[in-house]
Amino acid sequence: MYRGGFHMANYTQNYQLHQWEPTDNFLRTDFNEDHQKIDSAIKATEENLRGELSGQVSRLDGAMATLQQTLQNEYNGGFQSVNSTLAALQQTMGQKLELVSGSFTGTTKEGTVTKQTISLGFQPKAVITGSASFNYVGNSGFDCNCVVIYPGVTCVGNATTGWANTELAITSTGFSVSGKSNYDGAVFQYLAFR
Repeated sequence: MYRGGFHMANYTQNYQLHQWEPTDNFLRTDFNEDHQKIDSAIKATEENLRGELSGQVSRLDGAMATLQQTLQNEYNGGFQSVNSTLAALQQTMGQKLELVSGSFTGTTKEGTVTKQTISLGFQPKAVITGSASFNYVGNSGFDCNCVVIYPGVTCVGNATTGWANTELAITSTGFSVSGKSNYDGAVFQYLAFR
């Protein structure tokens, strides 16, 4: 290309920078013009990169804040779950059965009705009582005298055995026995479930 009698250079495709042939004349202004284009292009690229980086950092900050909140929620939820589980476990352990064992000596003489109350200091959930030293053979046959008592269910003796006054029951502080289950002089063992 010619301008003012001078042959001008070709230009680059993207930024139109001068491209001189070996025989071309060139001016200082050509260089200044090219440098200005390069400077502007670099500045625009830098600003674009800063904008993109700033947007990415902002998105990353948002994602990190969301992740932190999610982890905090999960931690709090897990902590609450552990606390609830521990509380339930403590309550369950508090409700576990305790076993109290002991013995008493019977006081009922044959033909009399003597009731004896065994104090445990609590109302048992169940009591197993019996005596290895006392066996009674009545009209109903051999009896090893081992009985399980539950709250609200009074166990009564069999009228055909002559021990109709036998009665075992849970009380608010232990259990009571009479009749054959309180036979005079016999040692009775018991297991009480708290």
